[in-house]
Amino acid sequence: MFHRHKENTVYVVIAGALCRTQLLGSNILPQEYTTGDCFAGEYRLKPITHRVECLNESPSDAWFVGSEILQNKAFSSNIVLQHNKYEHISNINIPRCRVYRLQLAPNETTGEHLLDFCGVFISLANTHLEITNKKPNQNFPFSSGTGETGYVTWLDGPISLEMKNIGSITYEAIIIELA
Repeated sequence: MFHRHKENTVYVVIAGALCRTQLLGSNILPQEYTTGDCFAGEYRLKPITHRVECLNESPSDAWFVGSEILQNKAFSSNIVLQHNKYEHISNINIPRCRVYRLQLAPNETTGEHLLDFCGVFISLANTHLEITNKKPNQNFPFSSGTGETGYVTWLDGPISLEMKNIGSITYEAIIIELA
């Protein structure tokens, strides 16, 4: 089905797939989406109409989270989050947003740190997390327990917290910082 995008959007691939894509009026092109990929489209100034179709030979259906970036204000923080467990995804160049990849190996911790922004938190792995927040009036969007693949929630910062992976596989999440 053809559909139109007219807002700047950040996409996170929850489950990858082999697909075909087609811009309206253009040729069909093969496209492979890989689990964990993050990409963006600047559609506010140049909207597109297109379609995406999963191929029958694909091992799974594609699963995406798309976050439209609607803000028109400046960042509350002038600097990119500096933390060794958060990697800034620099190829996302949408105005008024920054994107980070969080990775925690089993038994690894972030240590206490500050997320001084609001945004979207997207979990990419099923594992057990221990989350500590010393200020009860700052609510992190989920508590200790299982971080489930595809879990999406709003992050209302600033918030100081520590996350520890107490599971047996690496935990991964994408965090979209919004202005």
